[in-house]
Amino acid sequence: GAVYLQVQASGLEVGGGLYEPSRDQLDRGRTVIARGGRAPDALRTAIADLTDAGFEVVGPSLTTAPKGWPRDHPQIDLLRLQHYAAVRRLKVGATLQQVDDAWAAVAPLIDWADRHVGPAETSRRRD
Repeated sequence: GAVYLQVQASGLEVGGGLYEPSRDQLDRGRTVIARGGRAPDALRTAIADLTDAGFEVVGPSLTTAPKGWPRDHPQIDLLRLQHYAAVRRLKVGATLQQVDDAWAAVAPLIDWADRHVGPAETSRRRD
C-alpha cells in the first residue's frame, strides 16, 4: 500500500491504500477476509472510518461474488472489493497539513494491506 496525490486544476485528490492489486494480492486479501476474525473487522472499520471522514472507496466493487466464492458468504461485501484504497477530494487551496491529515487517515488501510496482502508476486491482474 501507499499514499496517493493527484493535482488537477479543479483540486486535489488525496488518499492511499492498495489500488489495482495483482491477482495474487487480491487472492490473499480475499482469503484472509473469508477466514473471518480480526482481519475483515479491521478492514471494515478502516473503510467505515474513512467514509465517515469524507473519503470514497476507489474502484467499483464486483456486482456478484468473485469466482469461487459463495454469494451468501458473511463477508461478501468485502470479498467483492477489487481495490483496498480510498481518496478524498480537497479544494485547490488545500494546505500541506490537510494533505498530511488525509494521508494519516488512510494509514490503517495501508497497514491492513501491508499486513494481510503484502507485495505482488505476479504482474497486475487482468479481469
